[in-house]
Amino acid sequence: MSTFVVDLTNGVQKTFERVEQLEADWIRCTRSRTETKPHHAGDETTKYYPLVDVESIRTVR
Repeated sequence: MSTFVVDLTNGVQKTFERVEQLEADWIRCTRSRTETKPHHAGDETTKYYPLVDVESIRTVR
C-alpha cells in the first residue's frame, strides 16, 4: 500500500492513504483514524484541499 504526502503551501505536510482529484480543482485525502472518539463517525478521516493550497503530492512506499 502506498502512502501519499501532501505538501501544503503553508509549509504543513499531511500523510494520507488515498488522494483523489475532484472537480473544480480540489483533492480529497483519506486515511484510517489513528484514534477513535465517540463524536467521530466511521473508521476513516477525510480532508478536502483546494489545489491552490497544495504545493506537491508525493508517493512514499
